[in-house]
Amino acid sequence: MLLKRQRSALVCGVIALFLLPVAPRAEAKAALAQKETIAPLCAQSTHFWRRFLFPRPRRYCKLLFQAQASLSSQPKRAALYAQEAIKETKRPIAARLVLAQAELALGNSQTAHSIFQAELEQSGISLAHEFFSVFILVSSARAAILEADYVFALKQYKKVSLHLDEIKSPHEQGRILIETATVLSYVFPNKGSEARMYLRAAGRKNAPLLKEVLAGALALAFLREGKAQEANQVATQLGSSWKLGWVFSQHAQARDANSAPLPVFPQGEKNALLAAVAQQTEDDEALDHWRLFVRQGGRALPVHLLRTVPQAALSPVSTP
Repeated sequence: MLLKRQRSALVCGVIALFLLPVAPRAEAKAALAQKETIAPLCAQSTHFWRRFLFPRPRRYCKLLFQAQASLSSQPKRAALYAQEAIKETKRPIAARLVLAQAELALGNSQTAHSIFQAELEQSGISLAHEFFSVFILVSSARAAILEADYVFALKQYKKVSLHLDEIKSPHEQGRILIETATVLSYVFPNKGSEARMYLRAAGRKNAPLLKEVLAGALALAFLREGKAQEANQVATQLGSSWKLGWVFSQHAQARDANSAPLPVFPQGEKNALLAAVAQQTEDDEALDHWRLFVRQGGRALPVHLLRTVPQAALSPVSTP
């Protein structure tokens, strides 16, 4: 009887020995399935079976961490690290996103936008994934603005607005809100009230450097809605377009869109802000700014935005 019990115990022990890893293995695979799409197995884990069954690709993770650490100070080096990391795995989504950020920092918005678009649209990743933050969405939106892909930019800004509190800088929050309002006006002809809502939210941020820019953006938003009186009231707060123009000249668009102190605007949009302010008191200046707005915007300029532009600015300039 005792021998039978010992045999039963031995059989149960052997069975348990083979079955015990099955549950952790299945659990590990399920838990890591989502994380693999953004940073394959770079997640720290204290579970023995996950470490045993899924050893981390150390070289890939090291290169990825080095690329991220170099982004702000040495974007060229970050791009090199990211390119090396891409070679180390079959699903280098995280490394490609870091590469896109580095390319944007280097002023290569076209390359950055193509990477962002491919990874964010096709992979279906979200902010829930490790190594993915709201700053990637902001970078992708700004790259899209510079490449005149306003629909994609607006889609990213809408996601950012749900996580704006994760960005601790009031100034950066103000920049993002102004950019969101601008892109919204480029995509939709009848979203003026929503655009002004974003601008008013930006006005509540502690961002004194954006004061003149915000006033110009608000005046332009009213003007595009056909509310000339409200636009005039806002523009009179600045007195003239000189101060806004001075702010733009002192803080020209930096090569790195993320490090620039002012919002990232579509080509020519700064001239539209200046025209909206100058139109109230400086007719000749306003006309020049409108012409520059049309010329710099080019074919990427939405047709509905031309309704605000005076006919004289749309006509070819006659030369004596």
